[in-house]
Formats: sequence, structure tokens, C-alpha cells
Amino acid sequence: NRAIGLPAVAYTTEPEPHGGSRRLAQIQKLGMAIGWREHPFEWVEGRRMGVLREFHQGPWKWFTSVVELTPRTDGGTTLVHRVRMLPANLVGKLAARLEVGLKTRKALERVYLHIDAAVSGDLGSLADPFEDPPALRPEASQKLEQRLAQVAARGADLETLERLGEFLAVAPVQELSRIRPLALARRLNVDEQKFLETCLLAAREGLLTLLWDILCPICRIPSQVQQSLKAIREHGHCEACQSDFELDFANSIEMIFRVASDIRNTETGVYCIGGPAHSPHVVAQVRLAPGERFELDLALATGGYRLRGPQLPYCIEFRALPEASATRWELQLSQGPHPESPRQLKAGQQHFVFINDTTHEVVARIERTVSRQDAVTAARAAASPLFRELFAGECLAPERLVQIEQITLLLTRLDEAQNLYFEWGDSPAFRRVHEHFRQLEEIVRREGGSLYKTIGEGTCAVFTSPLPAVRAAIAMRQLPEPQLRVALHRGPALVATINDRLDYFGATVNTASQLLEALPRSESRKHPRILVSQAIAGDPDVIRIVSEQTPPRQFQPWPQIPNRALRSVYPHELL
Repeated sequence: NRAIGLPAVAYTTEPEPHGGSRRLAQIQKLGMAIGWREHPFEWVEGRRMGVLREFHQGPWKWFTSVVELTPRTDGGTTLVHRVRMLPANLVGKLAARLEVGLKTRKALERVYLHIDAAVSGDLGSLADPFEDPPALRPEASQKLEQRLAQVAARGADLETLERLGEFLAVAPVQELSRIRPLALARRLNVDEQKFLETCLLAAREGLLTLLWDILCPICRIPSQVQQSLKAIREHGHCEACQSDFELDFANSIEMIFRVASDIRNTETGVYCIGGPAHSPHVVAQVRLAPGERFELDLALATGGYRLRGPQLPYCIEFRALPEASATRWELQLSQGPHPESPRQLKAGQQHFVFINDTTHEVVARIERTVSRQDAVTAARAAASPLFRELFAGECLAPERLVQIEQITLLLTRLDEAQNLYFEWGDSPAFRRVHEHFRQLEEIVRREGGSLYKTIGEGTCAVFTSPLPAVRAAIAMRQLPEPQLRVALHRGPALVATINDRLDYFGATVNTASQLLEALPRSESRKHPRILVSQAIAGDPDVIRIVSEQTPPRQFQPWPQIPNRALRSVYPHELL
């Protein structure tokens, strides 16, 4: 829309009585105010998308835009874009013929040719698929080079930094206002961890600004942008869905970056909202009038999916599997799923029949249930040692307590420390323990975790997933301290700010501590002992990495444990 010359849109929402929201929009165009109700977009991934706009202000009554994509035998795609509109007066007729029929048509042809060149690889990976970037001002170019040099001096990977600099110089202004580091790293074909670290260093040097998106768990559209974790509350609200939601460090808070305003102007105006680009997890979205019957053919790949909608009081999860036999699913939307409805459909071939037997319009969507792997969530950021080092002040307000859906904890205890103080004296023993902590932190950091707390002769580290935590634990077996105990557990937790630092609380933390205490002290061990819960031992990636050790290692279930809480997590020792 921006590339073809349309202005930014001012959107407002109003709650609908049956759920969801009514979206109203307004622009200034042709020397007049134009306002409309924008109905929910409809689309089938890779095949079609369309939208209806009903005007209450301006020269038209209604407008529809439908794009259809058809695969060709030569490997290309035929795109057909149909626009229809009903003028409200003579001005509307003239505007439809001249502004839309000639000017917009010509602009669309230009943009589609540009998109074709971009997806064909003719413009390079950094090119804006919609329009050519403006030239960088000489003074801005000089500032960019100066700050890139400052980031390099901090130890950033030079190849990664060069790619970031190229992107900042030529990227479209809208992308520069919301840089998602992992998604951009994949697009630029660079190492994700190195790119994230480069962005953090760039933010520290003033080349980028660090921000936090608050994501709606339903539509996954940012509902707010905050400049600091301190501004984040325990609950969020999505105007688009008219829903309140509890914030989760692992899902609903995402770290993003914005280029410094003296380097490039950024575009924060909204040109479109509600389309498929905003909800890449939604495979199909359809709008059904009261009494309408809609049939939808899909070819869902193997995986998990869900059916839901803002007017539906339920959510149905199902799977597409190669071995499933059912291909048809008929659903009366007012009643929800029939007890005998299949929850497994054949992968690659599904026929859905939706019947809107209500008295109001219903929007139904089919979504992938897989979590996003291209977001730096607040949980992942908090587990980054570089983030903690560079942005130590980035923490929650003192009274805030926020959930984390899943977290992996690694706890250690050095049993011989007390003897060291007695035998060596305070100063030599302290140096030995301090060096031990330094070695532990180096191992944790190398695996992408963060050692967030020391307690006496013990440490607490956090990871976003089990695999790097287990790799760190295995590396600790090589340390010279045989009287080291290590415990790992995974589960939900709470995060809060204690003494200006992020800390973790809850049953998962307590269970990890009990696992550590369950390991007996021994003065005759040759290697550190590692005890993990079933949540760690049963992880497929962990099982693979353990079996690949030389010599191969394995998890052995622990004997009977008197502690009921520990019995419930099925402890295993890594041998």
C-alpha cells in the first residue's frame, strides 16, 4: 500500500457484541477524509486473499480487493488482482476511473514487477521487495560508519557486523522500525547467535534502539511497544481481538530493535493491518454470514493445528498425519465439535465444511500450533549473558511478577568448599572457589545460558531449552572438582526483579533445588554427579546428544526416593 502511494491509515476498534472487534479506518486522500469499516481479511495460504471495505465517509459505498495465485507448469505463478468498487456519487465515479483504474493500476503493475524481481533473486537478499530504497545522506553515512567502528571495537563478529551495516543502509524504512534479529539473521544467511550479539552491541553503541513488543497470543500482532521491561505489566490487552491476556516471558514479550533516527528515518505509520503477513501462523481464515455453509479444501502438512475464531467459545486442536484415514470434517459452528469428530486428518488432503448456524457473522481460522522459533523472547534475552552484561538495568518493575511458560534450570553445588576454607585459609580458598565459578560461567555462557545467581558455594543458571543445559552439564564433568553436584529441571516459572536483577521463582525452581540436595555428598567421587528430571532425560535432542558421547552415556532411573515431589518428576542420573 505504501509502495503504490497510499497514505498511512488511522485504525480504531470497537468491541462486537458476539466477540471480536469492528475495525474502523480513516485516511486523507483526494483532498477529503475517507472512512470505512474494514471487514476481516479472508485468505487461504498460497492461493488467495481478499478484503471488503464498507465506506461511511467519502466518495464510495464499498470496495473489494481479491488476489488469486495459480501455480504454472513452468514453475512460476500467475497472479490475478481484481478490484471492484461502487461509487457513491460523481466524484466517486471519476476517482474510480482515474485514481484507481489508471494511477493505482499502473502503480500495482510496477510494484508486482519489483516483487517478481525480488523473489527471483535478481535484486539481492537486502532489497526491499516493494520499492527501491532512498539514498543514504552523506552525514548519515558517516555516522553509520563511525558507529559500526565502535561496535567492531567492542568485539563484534566483523562479517556479521558488515551484513548488519549493509542492511541498515538500504533496508526499507518500515523494516528498520521493527528489526527482529533472528528472522533477519535467517534472511541474511548469518549465524543467529552472532547476529543477536551484534545487535545488542549495536544498541549499546547507539546504532540501534532496544524495544519490547507485547504480542497477542491469539493473532500474534504486537499490541504495544515498550521501551523498557520496567514498563511491562502482568496483563496485556489486544484491541484487534478485544481480549485480555496474561503476559508470558517465553511467548508474549519479544525483543526488537529500531535503527537510530539520526542514521535512517523510520516509518511507524500503519498502512495495513489484519492481512496474512501479520499472522503467518494462520493457514486459512474465512468469514461466514449467518446461515452460510462454506467448504474449504486444504493440503495441510504433517503437524499440529487448531481451529478457532473470535466469535467461537471453543478451540479445537487436531493433527494432520500420513497414517490418518479421515479427510472430511463437518462442523456446525454454534455447537462446537461432535464427540465423534476426527482429531486426526490425513496429511496433504483435508476437506472442511463449516456451517454458520448462528444469527451473526463468524470468522473461523485454522492455525499452526507450532511455537515461533524466530523470536527473541524476553525469556531468551534474560538467559543471554551478553544482554545481562550490557543491559543490567533492563529488569521488571519491583512489584511485577511475570510467568514463563517453560524454562530450563541448571544448579550446582561444590561440596569441598567448606573443607577448602578450613584447610587453605580464607584468601586462598576464596580464590579457588572464585576460579571455579568463573569456569562454570564460561561453560554456561558458551552454551548460550546465563549464570544468574550464586548462593554460597552453589550457582544457578538458566537456559531456554534442555539441550544446551545438558551440554553444559557434560562439560562440567571435565572440571577438576570431583565433589561437584549438578541438577537440571525444566518447567514453568515466575520471574521478578530482586536487588535490581532478574530472578526466578516457583515450583520448578524448588524442584531443581531438591534434585540437587538429593544427590549425596561424597568425598571419594572421581567425577561430578548429574541428576536430571524426566523433563530433561526424555527430551529427544538430549537423548541423541547423550548417546553420541565418547564413550556413550545414558540416563539411569534413580532408586526409590522418599520425597513425593521428586518422585513425581522421575529423577535420572547421567552416567
